Amino acid sequence: MNEMLANAKNQSQQFWGNLSKGQKITFATALGLFIIGTLVLSVSMLQTDYTEVARDLDPRDASEIAEMIEDMGVSYQIEDGGSRILVPEDDHDQVRLELAGAGLPRGGVLGYEELDTQQLGLTESEREMRQKIALEGELVRTIRRYPEVEDARVHLVLPERSIFEETREDSQAAVFLDLEPHRELTEQQISSIVNLVAHSVEGLTPKNVTLTSGDRMLSDKTQSDDKNSPSAGSEVEKRLSIQEEFQNTLQSSVESMLENIVGRGNVTARVNAELDFDEFESFSELFEPVEGDEGILVSMHREEEFYSGEDVSQGGVPGDPAEGTPEYQEVTGEGGSFDYERIDETRNYEVNKIEERSRLAPGALNKLSVAVAVNQELDEDEMDSIEALVEDAVGINLENENHQITVEQMDFDTSLQDMLAAQHEKKQQMAAQQRWITLGIGAAVLVVLALIGRKIYKTIRDRKEIEDRLEREQMVQDQAAASEDIEPEVPKVQKQISDFAEKKPEEFAKVLKAWLAEE
Repeated sequence: MNEMLANAKNQSQQFWGNLSKGQKITFATALGLFIIGTLVLSVSMLQTDYTEVARDLDPRDASEIAEMIEDMGVSYQIEDGGSRILVPEDDHDQVRLELAGAGLPRGGVLGYEELDTQQLGLTESEREMRQKIALEGELVRTIRRYPEVEDARVHLVLPERSIFEETREDSQAAVFLDLEPHRELTEQQISSIVNLVAHSVEGLTPKNVTLTSGDRMLSDKTQSDDKNSPSAGSEVEKRLSIQEEFQNTLQSSVESMLENIVGRGNVTARVNAELDFDEFESFSELFEPVEGDEGILVSMHREEEFYSGEDVSQGGVPGDPAEGTPEYQEVTGEGGSFDYERIDETRNYEVNKIEERSRLAPGALNKLSVAVAVNQELDEDEMDSIEALVEDAVGINLENENHQITVEQMDFDTSLQDMLAAQHEKKQQMAAQQRWITLGIGAAVLVVLALIGRKIYKTIRDRKEIEDRLEREQMVQDQAAASEDIEPEVPKVQKQISDFAEKKPEEFAKVLKAWLAEE
């Protein structure tokens, strides 16, 4: 291991020593840029993103929240003088859940948790005061849940209890609201807050709740007799909302249809509708026979009386004339025959009874006006065609005098749209240029690094080739020097061989044949 480190150190020193002064400056600059870029990238990747978990805190809430976050083992940051706490983005949801479970933040108000602490020696009035403060705090927390409300204050006036009705006083409540910028409460929300406070306090009625915001009295909108719950104002808002939605639906339908004909942006339409929200109910009863003109016979009663005999003429009344009593008158003449007949008949018939009950649902269309402007030259036939299309699209009949459609050709003023489009295009071009500049800088840095690396590699390669060539030349020179040392001995060897051949020719011939055979 030590040898490897030593070799690496020697090679590095040798590499650095082989560079020229300019190459050393270039290499050091490239290495510095690489290190800085690596550090910036590492810091940006390792940096923790903090996000807000609570804001506008009073010192008491901030202290409790910070202590709870520490117990969770989560890091946090405090800003804005302790009124704002931030936690890592990965832990944000978990911290919010834990804070909500603990009822934090409390918004700087005391709630029912204040009653959990039992204090000895409190008088009855002090206990009632603590209960009133806790109730006010709970109402404040509830009212703050409205998204339009930034802050709230509640003041309750609770009179002393009395067993006598004539001396009993009503409870009073005053609510002050600090609304979010550019936000307003609807009449239904105002009514709900008033009723919330009224039904949370014993003996408190909605008419004794005062709701204010700044210099405006909001509760006046809900104090009339016909505006309790739901308020009449909310009903009016509902009707207006339905009418507006109906108009917008027809307008979008007309514009989308005509844009496919004259082009996008070349048509605009406005619809004004009048809806009837009155309810009408009618009831009628109709009686008619079932069969023919008589109906169904249900019951019948018939009486018949017959008499047949002689007709007898009657005389006077018997009596004593002296006493003033009439006598029987004498019957004169002869009686004749007499016949008598009487028939009494009653019939009961059942007939159909038809009950009709009809109810006209609210929302009927009373009047509809449609205005269409087209940014295009149109002749009479084209305008009539567009009018017919609009008539069918909105589903009305122009024979009804309450409905009207107007189609006009006008030149649109598109200067604002053109300016906005130009600004948008300019922003896109600048963004594209910025991207290209960034890419260009990155590419340039890569090219410079590549050129520097190539030059350094080429320099090292050339230097190595030179060193190899010098080594080869040195070896050649060394071999040449060695040959010069051997050359003086060659004549001596040749003379010995020649003497051996002359003295012993046969043995020399055998040795020569043996050499030739080996080759």
